[in-house]
Amino acid sequence: MRVLVVVCHPDPESLSHSLAAACLDAVSDIGHAVTLIDLYHEHADGQFDPVLSHQEILRRFSFDDTVQRYSRDVASADGYIFVHPDWWGMPPALLKGWLDRVFRPGVVYDYEAPDFLPKQRVKLLAGRRAFVVCTTDAKAEEFADDRASHQSEASNPMEVSHPISSVWRRSIFGFCGIEDAQVRVLWNVRESTLRARRRWIADVRSETARIFGGHPKSEEETKG
Repeated sequence: MRVLVVVCHPDPESLSHSLAAACLDAVSDIGHAVTLIDLYHEHADGQFDPVLSHQEILRRFSFDDTVQRYSRDVASADGYIFVHPDWWGMPPALLKGWLDRVFRPGVVYDYEAPDFLPKQRVKLLAGRRAFVVCTTDAKAEEFADDRASHQSEASNPMEVSHPISSVWRRSIFGFCGIEDAQVRVLWNVRESTLRARRRWIADVRSETARIFGGHPKSEEETKG
């Protein structure tokens, strides 16, 4: 199995980066091939521009070498892990721009049909797995009124009652065909203790191993 890990936080010492490292370690320990993308690091180095231009939309292709590399990483992966903070109920703009330019037709979905017939959407990521870890300063009780509407999405509604869960599960993964998608929200980070953060890191590592567990592929399969 190949797993793509994408972390998006400007502070390399942040909880998000520690959580991403835990995910990376868990998947590596299983024996899967792992690719890490640190978006703020690559953006700071001038490797990635998150702005999707009109010309790129029209031609349905990017000439940007970095976007092409990201697209290959997505297309070749069997699983995806995204780690980011909640900024105003959404992922950071840099991650949104990455999705705009990389989760594009021909990579994660397309429209196909025989000649002269209406085109239908084809979900190119069907059968893949995904795990999102989102940190937020919001408190779970602030979203208590939304809990009932999300009870069908997971066994623990408290972990998916944040609006970010629907964004990932329905608007992004669902559109591309990923049905096996888990979203873990870590609440009230601002007031959390060091002990709580260490527990979160350990829990996320265990959850990553559970989601991506199983028998790793042989070296020949991984290279193929």
